[in-house]
Amino acid sequence: PSASESEHLFATSNPVPDEEAITLSGDCVTRVFDGPHETAKDWYAEMEELVRARGGEPDKVYFFHTTRPKCVEACGHNYVVGVAGV
Repeated sequence: PSASESEHLFATSNPVPDEEAITLSGDCVTRVFDGPHETAKDWYAEMEELVRARGGEPDKVYFFHTTRPKCVEACGHNYVVGVAGV
């Protein structure tokens, strides 16, 4: 929603009671990042450039964290998948 607010989306295999369900659809590009959360602004810019390189104009960019924050230290990686509409 803004630079100081975020919207959290969660992948689920079943509907979650009392929660709005949305579906991402359309043509998208993805990229996997690995690093601290502080570099997300750089990842955002990289996703926009990836869309432009494919002839599109960036619209929405989403990031999907593959690891729970408490598990990142044990895992040694903070894998984050960027998804952007083309």
